[in-house]
Parts: sequence; structure tokens; C-alpha cells
Amino acid sequence: MSLEQQPQPYGQLAKAQPPSDVLMKLARSAPYYKRNQPHICSFYVKGECKRGEECPYRYEDSFSSK
Repeated sequence: MSLEQQPQPYGQLAKAQPPSDVLMKLARSAPYYKRNQPHICSFYVKGECKRGEECPYRYEDSFSSK
């Protein structure tokens, strides 16, 4: 099908405008995976985690890496 023969969008899709330059500048260029990281193991922080490699939580020595 050529561009002229394709059906045109309707409803909300037809009203949609292309993103503005401001939105394009603010948009992330890569996924934000930090929010998907597991939480820090509270037992590890206290020095009481007994799971070791089996622990599903994150082990971090310094909390300054935000």
C-alpha cells in the first residue's frame, strides 16, 4: 500500500501532535534501570545477613553512590 491508500488514524490518535522540542530534550535517551535494582539488604548493613550469595537483596558498602 502506498501512503495515500493507508487508512488515516481517527479519534484521539488523529488529534495527537508530534512531540515538541522541549519534550524531546527532556526525554530519556536510555532506560532508567536504577529504579529496578533490588533494595539494599538491611541485615547486611547491620552485619547480620546470613544468606550470602543466596540473598536476593543488594550489598553495598558505601551509600554515597546515588
